[in-house]
Amino acid sequence: RSVCRHLYEKARGKENIHFLKLQRDQLKMLRQRILSQKNEITMKMIKVDTQIQSLEKATQPDGSQKFKISD
Repeated sequence: RSVCRHLYEKARGKENIHFLKLQRDQLKMLRQRILSQKNEITMKMIKVDTQIQSLEKATQPDGSQKFKISD
């Protein structure tokens, strides 16, 4: 009876380890995906900031613009 219980507990421990490793791998992949998205967003923000600065430089102090806006 105790041998059976011992084998059960041992198998249960191995199963827990297996699923914890799977969970760790999933979290690792999720972290990588989030960091990648964060980098993409940062790059897009830099691009938009650059466009804003470019438009601000093209605008005259009196409000007129150096460039023509096409419809």
